[in-house]
Amino acid sequence: MEGGKLMATHSQMSDGGVLEFSGANNPNWTSNLSLSYSGGQLKIVSADGTALSTDNPGWVTFQSKNNPGQLVTVEYTADTYLIDDDTATTSDIVGTNFGTTTGVAWGNELPFGLYAVYNETTGAKSFAISRDWMRNKTPSSSTLLGYHGNAPSSNDEQNWFFMQSTSPNTDFASEQSAQLIGFVYGVKSASDDWTFSAPDHEETGIGRFPWGRKFTMPTGQNGASTNKYGNNSGGTFPEFTNNANAYWLHPTGDVSMVWTLDSVSVAGVGAPTLLIYLPYTNRAQTSEEYQSSARLRWSSGSTIRHAGIRLAPDGVNSIRFGFRRFDNDAAPTQADFSAGSGLIATHFKYKAFNRG
Repeated sequence: MEGGKLMATHSQMSDGGVLEFSGANNPNWTSNLSLSYSGGQLKIVSADGTALSTDNPGWVTFQSKNNPGQLVTVEYTADTYLIDDDTATTSDIVGTNFGTTTGVAWGNELPFGLYAVYNETTGAKSFAISRDWMRNKTPSSSTLLGYHGNAPSSNDEQNWFFMQSTSPNTDFASEQSAQLIGFVYGVKSASDDWTFSAPDHEETGIGRFPWGRKFTMPTGQNGASTNKYGNNSGGTFPEFTNNANAYWLHPTGDVSMVWTLDSVSVAGVGAPTLLIYLPYTNRAQTSEEYQSSARLRWSSGSTIRHAGIRLAPDGVNSIRFGFRRFDNDAAPTQADFSAGSGLIATHFKYKAFNRG
């Protein structure tokens, strides 16, 4: 130990014969940390599940903010936690929506990046969760930050929730060092409260990342009307008997999507353009841009029509997508899917989050 830092040549042998702490000051290194979930409490603890302490610390190596190009290894000596909806006590995180629609459940598992954070100037350190898995620094705005019993003042996909009982604004609302160390999954109730999943040895926890894992977006979210993937918008957005969608996260910040909406159960009405909501905002395209293709079948016939994907129909940071027919360059309307055998089938990839 030199100057409060564990050096790369230092290590220790545990009573059980495990070499601990070896490898410090290697990029993205963590040691003696694990994730536990019990009784509604999501907690960062030591590798064997016991409490972190000065005699049993955890470690994370960050890129130095004060000395760019250098590394700094930080000691964590106390458990940090948050209490969710699956508990008899008051939830810490109720009211934090992470950009989802207020008052509408997100009943499918939603992935959250688990971050270690560090302010090299003040020495403050903590852990936080966010839907944005591409960060190497904390947000610059305090409106995005929440903590125990205090939701962020803005409802945003890029919200961060800190596993601490004091405000993070002074120490962390200033682009401080952040290191993605794992993932956890959660579901949201209509009361805007979250329940997290216990760590899984394959997908979640410290050092686990869900690349290649399939997720599903529920209806009624991100601006969509109840039980639908689009908004009625002065007409009626069609509902489908078969609502199949899936999305996958990529370590590049991209999301791959597959949609198959088949057999109209509630007729589409009106001239509004047919637009479908995404699980994450599209942050790459700044104007209408086309990618991939879709297979569309009008309710009035059996002909399959092909269309391009409009990835930014609303311009910058669009959270919905549409179509442009190849045969006549027209955008399908809600009324085109009015009954029976209507079909929308497509797949594409887009940028949800950028490195920052």
